[in-house]
Amino acid sequence: MANVISVNCNNCGASLEVDEATRFVTCAHCGSKLEIRRGSGSVFTQTLERIEHATASASKDLEIIRLEQELERLDREWQMQHPGMPLPSSQNAGNAAIGSVVGGAFLALWVFGCFAMSAMAAKDGAPVFFSIMTAGMGLVGLIGGGAAIAKSLSGGREGPAGGDSFAARRQAILDQIVSRRSQT
Repeated sequence: MANVISVNCNNCGASLEVDEATRFVTCAHCGSKLEIRRGSGSVFTQTLERIEHATASASKDLEIIRLEQELERLDREWQMQHPGMPLPSSQNAGNAAIGSVVGGAFLALWVFGCFAMSAMAAKDGAPVFFSIMTAGMGLVGLIGGGAAIAKSLSGGREGPAGGDSFAARRQAILDQIVSRRSQT
């Protein structure tokens, strides 16, 4: 025959009679799920919801740590493959697009101005050198500005391939970290 022991509910304090081999019990008075703990000469209960909450919190913290380590690993991998190059960022894409629009507008204005000056110089009988020089400035602006806009749109990465996919993976990890931290 099993021995019955008396324990108190850790949540409401009610006295509970349980078999001494019992490990878990639900309080008949408040409905709390309890774990029966045995220590040096004492028996007591612990509310499982608190344990579950602590376990969930620890699990969330471990997931954040795992994601932060993955981010550090990704950054180290980038630095090893591209020494001296800054980490690409998905946030730079928006800045590059804005810079390209402004640069494109300035470039169009410059090229138009140079070719207009060249045409006016030729029409007004200015020396040929002046017409050639202003047309050349327009061509240099067109070629150089076009290359600068293309570089800006590519995030400034001429050589290293994979910068966009790296930035996307990095941003996905950062988003997951922020999401996990915001969960209650």
